[in-house]
Amino acid sequence: MSQMAQSILDKLALQTREYCRLAILEGQDLVWVARAQGAISGLKYDPDMGQEIILHATANGKAWLATLPEEEALSIAYSRGFGGSRKLGPNSARNVDELREKLAETRRQGFATSLEEAEAGTAAVAIPFRDNSSSNARVAGTVSVAGPMVRITPDRWQELAAALNQAAAELSQIWPLRNRQRTAVRPR
Repeated sequence: MSQMAQSILDKLALQTREYCRLAILEGQDLVWVARAQGAISGLKYDPDMGQEIILHATANGKAWLATLPEEEALSIAYSRGFGGSRKLGPNSARNVDELREKLAETRRQGFATSLEEAEAGTAAVAIPFRDNSSSNARVAGTVSVAGPMVRITPDRWQELAAALNQAAAELSQIWPLRNRQRTAVRPR
């Protein structure tokens, strides 16, 4: 991951004082690629970076799925099932209708949330970012803030979403540089 992207994530973690992660889109999957810890005392959320991103149960997954046409988003989630490779939280969607409601809420809010969906006791807010600064550019990935439910409360969502939107805008500005660098170093 580029130093510039890590710098943006570090700044977000410092601003929010929470755990922040960056995921990139690879086909029909999101993959964790960077993290930054902003919590300086007390409870610290520090999940394994190797965990699968369960699209229907994570703020990151719902942030990306909500950018897709509804039929495509639901098809992707349905094809994976509503279980998971690990135990999910008590509030995760259990079927297509529940996911449809959560994606509609994500679109209305302008950001995705997860309250005890991916795992019990945790909450997250996430925003997609694009591969350039054009509003109709392709989604490149997602950025999120996560932590214990006692700190990631609904009264902080707007504040966290604003910080995430700023980080997403910065990531979208540098992402074309990342793509050019990758193209330049590929063997011909």
